[in-house]
Amino acid sequence: MMKKTIFYLTLLVLLGGVLTAKKSTFDPTICPIGPMKFKGEVFIYTLHSGVNNLNMMAQIWKGGVGASGGVMTLMGERATNEREMYHHSISRITIGAGAMVIVTFQPPWAGLSLYTASLAAPVPLKFISPVDDAHVRVGGAGILTISWSGGTPPYALNIWKSGTSSKIFHRDAIPAGSVDVPLAMFSPGLRYWVTVYDAKRKFAFDHAVDPASDLGLDQRTDIIFNAD
Repeated sequence: MMKKTIFYLTLLVLLGGVLTAKKSTFDPTICPIGPMKFKGEVFIYTLHSGVNNLNMMAQIWKGGVGASGGVMTLMGERATNEREMYHHSISRITIGAGAMVIVTFQPPWAGLSLYTASLAAPVPLKFISPVDDAHVRVGGAGILTISWSGGTPPYALNIWKSGTSSKIFHRDAIPAGSVDVPLAMFSPGLRYWVTVYDAKRKFAFDHAVDPASDLGLDQRTDIIFNAD
């Protein structure tokens, strides 16, 4: 169940190593010329119980110089800073549709004001069919319709054999909350892990930022079902 969370924690470690290996051009006494640039992702991971975890990974520059040493917060909680990479996770947070997700950043150079980015959370993603831990008869011809509600289209969906890294199905650019998967792709007696992701939407900033900025919010959720 936690494979996706483990994947992102591993990614953070790898990114941290890469960034540490790079020579930093950051100098807190010299403010670079140019706009702030934000890239990264805030994602809402909804567990089967309906509990939400909120995670952030972001990189920040000004005039091409990594903004190391600033103060970034997610929903008021301070993020960890490794060079120009900032990351933070909040477990068991309640985020309903329309609730504002807030990110702030105080640049490390003196005299610069606080940047605030905000975006309303969409309707939470939720699987309709199959439900978590369902038993699905897969013998013979036919299709399994996987459906969900909420989120922001287009969607992406992946299916793995549970407990392995073997992905058996992938589809993206899904316009609505439903995908038909041939039953022939499943083997009786196995368990399958299904994940769905919605589209990333960009945060709105209270100050002008580099047009190439791409700090966004998206969602993901998953289930596991038994093939009979």
